[in-house]
Amino acid sequence: MANPNYSKKEISWALSELGKKGVKDPTREHAIKLLDTFKEFGKVVVDEIKKDKKPEAN
Repeated sequence: MANPNYSKKEISWALSELGKKGVKDPTREHAIKLLDTFKEFGKVVVDEIKKDKKPEAN
């Protein structure tokens, strides 16, 4: 688990989403893992955008 400094609202949202996806008895640890995954995915997207962005010619 990465840094579990998520708000109660974020944990609650993740637990709700896990329940919608059919996870039986989701735990706080499951929620944190889901939030960590989203955080990592966001970093990948940002890195890819930076990589794809070309310097503009002046």
